[in-house]
Amino acid sequence: MHAPLRGPAALLAALALVGAGARAAEGPGGEVPLSLEDRKKIMQTLLVAEDITQYQPGVRILKAKIAEHGAPAARFVVERGLGSRFLATHLVAAEALARAGRTEALDAFEDGLLHDVDYNMRRMFARLLVGFGDEATIDLLLARQPDFAGKISAAARALPIRARAERMLLVALDPVERFLREATDEDEEHPERRLRAQRELERLTGITSVRYRERRPDEEPDPAAPTWPELWRARTRACGGPPPFRPAGREREDAAFRITLIQMLALLRSEAALEPIARRLRHPSKDVRVVAANALGRIGGGEAVGALRRTVRDSLGLPAAERREASLLRAVALNSLTRLKGAGLSAADLAGSLASASVRERRAAVRYLASVRPGDTEPALLARLAPRGEAPRARLAPAEGDPLVRWEAVAALGRLGTAASLPALADATQYGDRLERAHVYEALRSVADRLRPAAAPRPLLERLALTAPVRTDREPHLPVGAEPVLREGLASRDAHARLLAVMEVRDGGATRLLPLVAALAGDPETPVAVAALRSTARLGEALAATRRTHPALLKPVSDTLPGLRRALRSDRAAVAAEAAETLAALKDRSSAEEMIRLLGAPRLGAERFRVFRALRTLTGKRLPNEPELWATWWREKRQASSQREGY
Repeated sequence: MHAPLRGPAALLAALALVGAGARAAEGPGGEVPLSLEDRKKIMQTLLVAEDITQYQPGVRILKAKIAEHGAPAARFVVERGLGSRFLATHLVAAEALARAGRTEALDAFEDGLLHDVDYNMRRMFARLLVGFGDEATIDLLLARQPDFAGKISAAARALPIRARAERMLLVALDPVERFLREATDEDEEHPERRLRAQRELERLTGITSVRYRERRPDEEPDPAAPTWPELWRARTRACGGPPPFRPAGREREDAAFRITLIQMLALLRSEAALEPIARRLRHPSKDVRVVAANALGRIGGGEAVGALRRTVRDSLGLPAAERREASLLRAVALNSLTRLKGAGLSAADLAGSLASASVRERRAAVRYLASVRPGDTEPALLARLAPRGEAPRARLAPAEGDPLVRWEAVAALGRLGTAASLPALADATQYGDRLERAHVYEALRSVADRLRPAAAPRPLLERLALTAPVRTDREPHLPVGAEPVLREGLASRDAHARLLAVMEVRDGGATRLLPLVAALAGDPETPVAVAALRSTARLGEALAATRRTHPALLKPVSDTLPGLRRALRSDRAAVAAEAAETLAALKDRSSAEEMIRLLGAPRLGAERFRVFRALRTLTGKRLPNEPELWATWWREKRQASSQREGY
């Protein structure tokens, strides 16, 4: 950390130095030289920048002075600001110089990128380089995460100093070659440069060379000791490639700096950075690996696609614990491959990602399949919608339990699905809410439209797909002529067709078909029976809402009640519990006794809580989930049948 500035002594000493070199920074003809008062003002601004309230005013003052005096002021701010050992002074000077776009500061920026002791300052230099001279871009870079595809990237690529900024960032990302040259440089005029490079090499690599170290003036180097290049080549051979940096004690700070460098190079779309960024896919820090995968997707190119593809394949072959830890990296790599249309991975290659515990990874795998479309895409997507067995909520649970991943799979099937997709999409109408079902209906219509035959009659599932409810600003509605097709679907022997017809009747509000839907409450297929019960409740509630204006419409509802009570006695727990909730929604109070008897049935299992909930809805009582308490309450009510308060 930089030591805070305290007391007036430092200010007086600095101003004395200013006066001693009053004419040192005067420029050539045409430049306005700095007066002593200008120098004092700049120094005061630099020294009070530690006060957070003075930071932004300080940036504005320094920028104005640089704009007024040009190169003399810029060189003075570089010398006194970037040459200071105080962090706040560094920050205010660097930002002012970058906003002013003074190229005199670029050498100092490069030096700071490589050697500044504070990693936050190094990250600041990297961001300021990408927005150098463009205040709007600097504001965006300092305010939020990089916008790779938007305004920041376009502005960064249009910078006049883009080429130099790219070179500086590349050197900072892979500084070893630069440090090796400087560490072995015997130039006696710049011994501090050699010592700084040696310290950086030791810090980054953990290698210590006794041949190159700080020595006493009378001490000679050991000519037999290995040189830095020899030590680095030996480490590279041992690692099978450039070894990762391991800055002892500052791993997190160094990783954050590498992340910033990678992001800035991605903003510049630096093709020269592809190879060094690809090597960061094996960095010890998980965050660096993830940012590198994202950056490769932004830069693009064959090298990027190959590196990302290897990352996905290699990480899927890891042991289970390591594979879970690499889940985020695979998800980001797959998203980058999707962006680049990078072919080469099949659905079989992505079987591990499609079965991952991470929703993000599964969603990325589905998006990749939908975008790149390898030959085995459709079966893999259909597998995400395939039933997994009876769920506690009495629906067939799909293999994919997350609605966002199902949404992606349904959208992909809508774009590329064939007739084989229709049964799975029909089953998918029972999952999720109304919005998700509307999404499935759109996919069904898209598939059916592509399958439109020239003359041959369509199969029933295709005709049902074309009669799916259409979503509008109001309630969904069925297209004209849908009712005959729905009647055929409700009477079909195909369970997929019956299920799809029931869901379309429900979401399309076709109350005239209520008796046909209620008749399916005893369907041998549990999903169809459950969907019929739910649809009966929905349609019955819609008709009950019109009891005052159209009382005759209640007759179809009352006609369905005997069949619903029979469903209450079903051997299938899911169907019985759904029937209880449907009868409660239709306010059939005569079924309360049957529900209370049902509570003692062992077959209910985990579905018992739904019957308790139905009883509370029907009776208005808030008794605990204890069958004995409900049975006792019912006996007391029967004994006092003449006084049925609240029931």
